[in-house]
Amino acid sequence: MKANRFPILILGIGLIVMIAVFTGITPWRTDFWQGLISFAALLFAAAICYQSVYVVSKVTRKEETVAGFLAVVVLRSLYALAVIFHIVFFWMSVGVSLYAYILIHLITLAIWAMGTSILLWFNGYVRRQEEHTEALTRLVKQMQLSLRAMKQQLETKKEAEYGQLKAELQQLSEKVRFSDPLSSLSMKVLEDNLLWQMEALEQCVQLLIKNEADIGNVELSRKLIADITNDLSKRNSQLVALK
Repeated sequence: MKANRFPILILGIGLIVMIAVFTGITPWRTDFWQGLISFAALLFAAAICYQSVYVVSKVTRKEETVAGFLAVVVLRSLYALAVIFHIVFFWMSVGVSLYAYILIHLITLAIWAMGTSILLWFNGYVRRQEEHTEALTRLVKQMQLSLRAMKQQLETKKEAEYGQLKAELQQLSEKVRFSDPLSSLSMKVLEDNLLWQMEALEQCVQLLIKNEADIGNVELSRKLIADITNDLSKRNSQLVALK
């Protein structure tokens, strides 16, 4: 809750400071419209910077990467600095005309908008590529996790009937380890069937752990391992042919 209040506190303090500064400056100047434009631009810059702080704080709490958003945060910060520079230099020091002052702020806003659009498009493209790659490598990763869990469950089993089962699980693990992790979309049906067989094998192993007397599940598990090995070999061969 405190983490949620921190960005709001920053925005609130910033707004109070801005209102106080502009309230103190405006009565001493005759260029009211330039002051109003300055206040609006600074308010907008503060809002987008606040939004950046809020998003980064949420992403950090979820322990996700913020690298893709950092460039957008930097660009927003640069825009805020540009707005402050325009106010101090073009309004307070030089005192440019209203038309020129509006044009300066519009050009700055347009550059910021274009840069942000390009960065957001690029971040989206990178994210889509990562999701695509993750989908193509799902099979090998999932099989490795499942096999590791099953081997750990069977480690305590010293009976002779489990020896061959553990050896075959190890052989399957080696075959998965040396399989190409990057698949193809055309292999989806075969790989979905492999994952289904892995789930069935996990269920058999769990039943073995719960009911040690059920030797039938040992044979069923070994049959599933043989089927998975054959289908994995078929998948690897087809994948080599596709590439």
